[in-house]
Amino acid sequence: MVVQARDGLLDFLKRHPEIAMKSAESLSGSRAKLTREYIKSWFQQLETFLKESNAQSILQDPSRILNGDESGFSICPKTGKVLGLKGHNLYSVKQGNEKENLTVLMTFTGDGRISPPVVVFPYIRPPKALVESMPADWILGKSETGWMRSDVFFEYVANGLNDWLTRQNIQKPVLFLVDWHRSHMSIELSRFCDENGIIIYALPPNATHLLQPADVYLNP
Repeated sequence: MVVQARDGLLDFLKRHPEIAMKSAESLSGSRAKLTREYIKSWFQQLETFLKESNAQSILQDPSRILNGDESGFSICPKTGKVLGLKGHNLYSVKQGNEKENLTVLMTFTGDGRISPPVVVFPYIRPPKALVESMPADWILGKSETGWMRSDVFFEYVANGLNDWLTRQNIQKPVLFLVDWHRSHMSIELSRFCDENGIIIYALPPNATHLLQPADVYLNP
């Protein structure tokens, strides 16, 4: 019976090449409640904002549309499965704090350019060897936990991203899309961006799985 079901599934997939086996993503209730109307409204609000800012030309130039996205990496990742005798517990001794994290934030342009990242380490005083091993144009961030903070994000935009935009000869103003998180927002950053032609615009809450350009792509 199992063999017949498997063969039937394979035959079905052969007849419908547009269908593929995939793993379903887990969504929170708030993400699952997103509507097409809500997303359309966000795009309309963005276009209206750019018109009122006299910056609608940004939408015609993909090099001026940026997306910043960050990922966190555990310093002490969970141990994978191992083989052992039944009835005996197995342990793995970890060398660091289980809550320590390392965050990497990168920015991409609509035409495929990638700016140097900021790497946030869980050190207030990073080891000298670590600092010296980083590429010269990368930004070193520091926080107690390794998570992104508003002061680290400001340093990245002011001393990393802004300089990179100049070196790339990208016309300003630019649109910088980020997710809606308090670590990305501060009065100091807002003032700097106003003075330097960087329009920070937050993606709608609970919608990055659909609208985060760095996460979402279409297969050809």
